[in-house]
Amino acid sequence: AEFGSQYRLRAALGRGELSKIEGGLYSSRPHAGKFEVIAKKYPFAIVAGETAHYLHGLTDVIPATIQLATKRNATRISDSAITQIFVEERLFAPGKTTIEYEGIKVGIYDRERLLVELLRRSNSVPFDYYKELITSYRRIAESLDFSTIESYIGLYKRGANIFDKLQREVL
Repeated sequence: AEFGSQYRLRAALGRGELSKIEGGLYSSRPHAGKFEVIAKKYPFAIVAGETAHYLHGLTDVIPATIQLATKRNATRISDSAITQIFVEERLFAPGKTTIEYEGIKVGIYDRERLLVELLRRSNSVPFDYYKELITSYRRIAESLDFSTIESYIGLYKRGANIFDKLQREVL
């Protein structure tokens, strides 16, 4: 849109003013970071799961793929570097926030929402990884907003079970 036509776009590429990142995606910088590309390609997706834990500094385990949450009716993402998590409409937006990572604004779930999801899925998370995350949450417990956590827990049918785990394992 900035260059007005394909001819001007190709001319800017030829002069080195632009770099082609991938089909339909260009940058004025020679190398774009993976989160910059993801933020542009999937603006309605939210960074979730292991990737969000990593970006929030709760773990030093670099995830094998980038986990993105999308609404259930969203188009499938066909990128092997991305794991798509389909979330029902009523659960999609709660906890969405924005952080700056490598100079890029990234849509991501907040730490409180990630804690609730971790407690919900505790049986399917590898034990060592789960313990590392719970230890991280214990360290930052004073900075967490527990009224927000309670509101997130209230979104689920078995909220009482999640609340019990929260009290046993984090508090």
